[in-house]
Amino acid sequence: MTEIISFGFMLIFIIIDVLTGYIYSKISKTYKSSKMRLGFYHKFGEIGLVLLLYLVSYYTKLITPNVNLIEIFKLIECSSIYVIINEIGSVKENLTLIKEYNN
Repeated sequence: MTEIISFGFMLIFIIIDVLTGYIYSKISKTYKSSKMRLGFYHKFGEIGLVLLLYLVSYYTKLITPNVNLIEIFKLIECSSIYVIINEIGSVKENLTLIKEYNN
């Protein structure tokens, strides 16, 4: 259950990052679809990593129910937290750029 909660929070932070980046690009009139597309690929890669860990964890439960290293080391939660920390940094950067542009 905790992996679903951490995945949900990760998605929320990704959405906030995308929105703040979009707002900055519109305010500064520097919108480039190629840069936005590259950002989306990066976000899908982050989501894909966590989904891959979840699938491997589920598969491991079926094969070896007593030993599941992904659950033992909380890899899904850890990878979600890693992405959230990166997104916080990116949102902070976007908000700083928005603030600087408005001054």
